[in-house]
Amino acid sequence: MAKSPSRKHLCLKKLQGSAKAIRYGDDKGACETIFSYGFIEDTMASAKVLFLDLPVPRDDPLGPAKQAISNAAPGFLFRDKDGRIEWESDYVWLVLVNEEDGLGLKLKQTIDGSIEIEAAWKENELNDPSKLHGLLQEEPLWDIYQARAVELLLDRTGRQIETLGSVVGEPAPEEAGREGPRGLASRLRSLELDMLRHAWDMLNDQVRTLLPLAFLSC
Repeated sequence: MAKSPSRKHLCLKKLQGSAKAIRYGDDKGACETIFSYGFIEDTMASAKVLFLDLPVPRDDPLGPAKQAISNAAPGFLFRDKDGRIEWESDYVWLVLVNEEDGLGLKLKQTIDGSIEIEAAWKENELNDPSKLHGLLQEEPLWDIYQARAVELLLDRTGRQIETLGSVVGEPAPEEAGREGPRGLASRLRSLELDMLRHAWDMLNDQVRTLLPLAFLSC
């Protein structure tokens, strides 16, 4: 069995008489680094990448159908790019539109007799729901759709901040023997919480920018 990597930031190996520095997790988020290597580098100051699930609202009558046709991860991703938080998601655009916007979802019987859901946007067949983002960008109400998306993400991010903020703390005395794993988990939560707070500020700024534009689009 191969020996697991050292928990130090740099692992030095001698190769052909010279020392080589091996870095772990340069392109990985904190969570993936733990999963891959079992530790977080001491110099990691950001969670780097963070995925949050995004449930379809319970009162959405098309919710089950949207989940059935979606080919995207059911949530959104934050990335820290040199201290600037950006988000990406194909799923959120499917979540925020409904029949009154132009989304059509109906059952269709195939040649072999099975039933499938047929999706359409403005009465045009939508074979790939991930293309909905591009279609919305062409709409006169694009600013409104953007504002809806950011408000959804802002709400979900705020709830995640509350969840993580309620569990960050020192290990209980009776769990002192688990300081290693608990310390790692606490570090991960702290990195994610810090990233989420920056993301929340970014989304809040976007909302303030988009709402006036959305109002003008009405």
